[in-house]
Amino acid sequence: MTNGFKLSAIALAMGSMLASPANGATLTVTSTADNTTASDGLCTLREAIVSVNSGNLNADCSTSTPGNNDQIVFGSSLTSASTITLGGSHLSIQKDVSIEGPAGAGRLTVHQGGVDRVITIPYIPKAGPEVTISNLTLSGGSHVDGGGIYVRKAELSLTNCVVSGNSVSNTGGGIAAFFGATVNVTDSVINSNFAQWYGGGIEALGGISLVISNSEISQNSASGTGGGGIHFNNSHVIIRDSTTLLNNSSGLYGGGIFGFGGSLTLTGGSTITGSSAASRGGAISVDYATFVSNGNSSISSNTAQGYGGGLDAHNSLVTIEDTSIVNNRTVGSSGGGLSVRGANAIATFRRSTISNNNASNFGGGIFATNSKLNIATSSNVSANYSSGFGGGIDAANAVVTINDSSVSHNTAGVYNGGAMSLRGADARATIQRATIDSNAANGTGGGVYVSSGSLVVTDSTVSLNASGNKGGGLMANNSGSISVVNSTIVANYANSNGGGINWYQAGGTTYGRIVNSIVSGNTSNAAGQEIAADFGPIVVNDGSNVLGHSVDTSAQAFAGFTPAASDITATSDGTIPTAFSSILGIAQYTPIHKVHPIVEDSPAIGLADAKHCPDRDQLGRDRGVTFFVPIKAANGNITTLDFGSENCDVGSVLFGG
Repeated sequence: MTNGFKLSAIALAMGSMLASPANGATLTVTSTADNTTASDGLCTLREAIVSVNSGNLNADCSTSTPGNNDQIVFGSSLTSASTITLGGSHLSIQKDVSIEGPAGAGRLTVHQGGVDRVITIPYIPKAGPEVTISNLTLSGGSHVDGGGIYVRKAELSLTNCVVSGNSVSNTGGGIAAFFGATVNVTDSVINSNFAQWYGGGIEALGGISLVISNSEISQNSASGTGGGGIHFNNSHVIIRDSTTLLNNSSGLYGGGIFGFGGSLTLTGGSTITGSSAASRGGAISVDYATFVSNGNSSISSNTAQGYGGGLDAHNSLVTIEDTSIVNNRTVGSSGGGLSVRGANAIATFRRSTISNNNASNFGGGIFATNSKLNIATSSNVSANYSSGFGGGIDAANAVVTINDSSVSHNTAGVYNGGAMSLRGADARATIQRATIDSNAANGTGGGVYVSSGSLVVTDSTVSLNASGNKGGGLMANNSGSISVVNSTIVANYANSNGGGINWYQAGGTTYGRIVNSIVSGNTSNAAGQEIAADFGPIVVNDGSNVLGHSVDTSAQAFAGFTPAASDITATSDGTIPTAFSSILGIAQYTPIHKVHPIVEDSPAIGLADAKHCPDRDQLGRDRGVTFFVPIKAANGNITTLDFGSENCDVGSVLFGG
């Protein structure tokens, strides 16, 4: 019993001796000097850090021996207005520690004289470290990488800090995080830093986790390859909680952010604005990366000399939800709002706005080439301008889907496709349950222009578009193809042939198809008020359309186009002469859609051929079309039993809509 008691007592004593280092020490900085002078009664920041690194007691700084979870604080003689000027070498932090500057309106400054960085957090095998810094300004650093802070395979948290006025000859003017580091920046400002090559504000290289919350990244620049605010390479970056990237600039790519590989997320009302790139991606440029924007974030008022005034996505996967891309521009290239380029590039928009962007070449709102573009779920492409093709969207050998969205009030100032230009043999577009309204092109195709590619318009309204040449609403030539199914083409204008639609045979065979649609109330300054089929294109009229109205004769309404027997030709000399007001009513609006409802007793009611009817109308209401059941007759012939629909009206919306 006695020996047991003695062993227990020794164990307790040893536990007591070890308790203080294990729980860590609080070291208090009392001097703005930069030295390690022992036993002078003053504790400098460098002394405190050396004591933490070594684990040795420094009586000038603390009465406790450093262990784990040490804390460095500042004495009452040092305030948020104080400055510690380093003597020419960086502060190296090699153990877990929390450095907490004094409270106050400002932040205590740790300033380097431009001959070294401010802080280094090196990789220590099996040690981390984990470093937390708060309430400090780190300035005046200069190095190859990481002018303010260099962190490698360690954890760094900055809270309520400023990293400002640092510079590097390579990467990471403010902060450089390398090879597996974790960096969290909260309630902080990273501004006015400079990198010769990458990451004027922050560099994240090689498996980095970088999270920036409620902070400002501003007025940083990278004069070389890119990433004025942030550059990441095969790393994961999250920008959240109302963070602002403001007025950053790049000598090539990504004025705000440039990334290769890895992922970037913009969320929580965060904003990238006022940034510029000498090449592509005024706000953001991503290559072979994943980019997600949501949570009412915005990309606004950025400028690029190359592709993508706001965003350039090359061979990247992009998902944009609840985001505004507005007032961006590209000078001398394409994609005022954004560009989506490369065979591996896919961009999807939901509940987002792309508006008031400007391109001096193609695609005022969006430029897509050899890529896939999906615009869906109450998105709006509006009031964009391009000097060339595609005021709203220019798709060059791209695949485009526009669903339950609006493309409106866009302008192609010189060439074709006010709303959208579709160019190239591999270009394909589907417009379904969408509105193409009030767009203009100085050339052809006030609404949509198709050259060589193919377009299918279903359950949609094409209205009030205007062209300075042919095809006020829709225009196809150069082997282009346009099919119109259960849609309404109304009140468009062309200065030449085809106020509503022009299928124009030039540069190859042009194809067209129309069924269950209304083309009425359009005007042209030449032939074909409603439809022109110039120089012999192949147009398949599957019938059950309402065409023209009683102001025009059939010769005025149609040029080179012949209505089908099942069509109702509403012209003055047609099958059922009908005034426009007896076909369609005054336009009605939802937050996204503009529709022209069928009026009571309109000839469009119940006219549609059910076998061509989509299941829903433009407003998403069930048309009542069920299915067709194949029946094999006794003679072996296959027929179908049509369950049909009495609700399948002609045009984009059912009667009552």
